[in-house]
Amino acid sequence: MIGQIVSAALAARYTGDFSFEESMMIGFGMLGRAELAFVVMDIAYVQNDIFTTEVFYTLMFTAF
Repeated sequence: MIGQIVSAALAARYTGDFSFEESMMIGFGMLGRAELAFVVMDIAYVQNDIFTTEVFYTLMFTAF
């Protein structure tokens, strides 16, 4: 959780030229993104058999 907040805040700070407060707000706002991605990938892999095992694990690794 801390890694997600810090990485998103640093990216916003140095690539978007946001203030510290604005960068932290962006960092906190990005927390829900990964959880939703995991849920969607799980539904696509387990319930609907859309992904192969290799694709599923690649996407999981990328989301982390």
